[in-house]
Amino acid sequence: MLFLCLAGLTGLAGSLLAYLASSHQYLLKKPFPKRKALTGAVGFLILSLSFFLQSHSALTAVFMLTVLLMVLWSLGPLLIAFLQRRRRGS
Repeated sequence: MLFLCLAGLTGLAGSLLAYLASSHQYLLKKPFPKRKALTGAVGFLILSLSFFLQSHSALTAVFMLTVLLMVLWSLGPLLIAFLQRRRRGS
């Protein structure tokens, strides 16, 4: 259970860093430097995969990481845009 929580948190950190490297992100006024952000994102995602591998087989771990990233990269930008719009009062 601990490894699954750590995998989820490191996956969240990796996907957030990848989002912040985008020029279309809404959290910061300007994006992070691409090379540094994407290097950190890849590092966190590899760490997340290694945590998933501690508790599941290789194929299941890769599938779980893929589903986690799909959910985070689909719902994350929508949630951020919604909160930014609410904050501006539009």
